[in-house]
Amino acid sequence: MRLRPTPTNGHLFDLYAQVGTHLTAAAAALSKLISADMHEREALMDALHEAEHGADDAIHAVFERMNSTFVTPLDRDDLADLATTLDDCVDLIDEAGEFFYLYKVSRVPAELVEQVSLVEKCAEITAEVLPNLRTPSNLREYWMEINRLENAGDRVYRKCVGNLFENEKDPIELIKLKEVTCALEAAIDSFEKFAHVVETIALKEA
Repeated sequence: MRLRPTPTNGHLFDLYAQVGTHLTAAAAALSKLISADMHEREALMDALHEAEHGADDAIHAVFERMNSTFVTPLDRDDLADLATTLDDCVDLIDEAGEFFYLYKVSRVPAELVEQVSLVEKCAEITAEVLPNLRTPSNLREYWMEINRLENAGDRVYRKCVGNLFENEKDPIELIKLKEVTCALEAAIDSFEKFAHVVETIALKEA
């Protein structure tokens, strides 16, 4: 018999929702960062780091709550997988932003802007579903949409790399931009991994 979530378990899902708030803040800071002037980037990078640290704190709170709860609403391993893959999403957004900031990228290709837009979309719809993780079987539209966005991200990534090798004459700039676009591709991929965890749990709980 499946146990209904108790108020304690409900608080656990509230903590996942808190991670979502920091996730969207990180994605928004990244979006602002890539369009900002050089003198504005430090403050935006600080905001991105702050969002990542906030997400870390919320993830730690998830594990603390989970470990202190006798009966959890989902399998403990599944709850841990949700937390760790969600943490990866935020960490990889932060990493992409840090590469962009530290490398002092001066020219931002249109494809890179498109990648960041896809990261933002993934973050927004992921944050929307986090309060509903207690009923993962209702989230099919979510993992289907993330899969669509990840496929779009693959196409943009390949186009970006192809254009860099064809058009970028400065080898240093090519290396910088390739590092950033690879980091953004990894960030988009991390959302698909999270969506796969949600889908797997939904199949188990059905």
